[in-house]
Amino acid sequence: VKVKDMKKLFFPFPSKIEQDRIVSLLENLELNILNSTDIIQHRLDYKNGIREEIFSKGLNHKKPKKIDWYFNKQLSIPSDWDVLSGEEIIRDTQLGLNPDNNLESKDIALIKMGNLTFGNFDLDNIECISKNQDDLESYMLKNNDFLFNTRNSEYLVGKSAVWKLNLEKAVFNNNLMRIWFHENIIPNPEFVSNYLSSHVGRRVLRRFSEKTVGVAAIYLHSLKEMKFLVPKPEEQKYIISILLNIDALIEKEKIHKLNLERLKKGLIQKLLTGQIRVQV
Repeated sequence: VKVKDMKKLFFPFPSKIEQDRIVSLLENLELNILNSTDIIQHRLDYKNGIREEIFSKGLNHKKPKKIDWYFNKQLSIPSDWDVLSGEEIIRDTQLGLNPDNNLESKDIALIKMGNLTFGNFDLDNIECISKNQDDLESYMLKNNDFLFNTRNSEYLVGKSAVWKLNLEKAVFNNNLMRIWFHENIIPNPEFVSNYLSSHVGRRVLRRFSEKTVGVAAIYLHSLKEMKFLVPKPEEQKYIISILLNIDALIEKEKIHKLNLERLKKGLIQKLLTGQIRVQV
């Protein structure tokens, strides 16, 4: 667009006082959005801090014991915690499907490794596949399903999260593994997800990742060899209740921020076209 052409355009302008009032209102909204962003980050940091303390001291700070750990080090854990292998806690597994991309109809959400974070899901960008995909029902996600990312980059492999019916219907692809645990040992898979998302767990994941050019993988045999820190089921439930309460506060603030962003977007359109007038 040339300057001479821009000079020929006409722009609707309110008075300077009304312009200032519009700008002030939008700036205040933006400040509230930034403040909400800070609150979300603060609560995330708080959750991470609590989680790191739990997996180093436990909840009741009982007399610790030293155990031999990876990297030629010892780890201090609560005296009544167990160290179990994946073989001991995993009951069954299932790799996701390899969808047929040639099917035109797109009906069912497909959860991929990019939709998985450490401990949660990012569903902003979702691909869909046809409901006519073969054997689709056996890959349908159910409430409380534990998903594990088997292939990714070195620092992202091993992401895991627990599905909470985040979408009405969804399946998962073959870069993800669904894992079932022995319920008498792991009553809630959220505990394992939080362990693998902690500093201790993520170092263990890197220890067991098998690297090729540009890709790292953690296969089932490595998962079965991996060490897991496991308190008694009652303590696991209490730990999860604490972390889920913080998650609820984070989610509440995210909704608040989303509403502010929608409000600002709508007001920009209406204030700058005069559909809504501000008092001067």
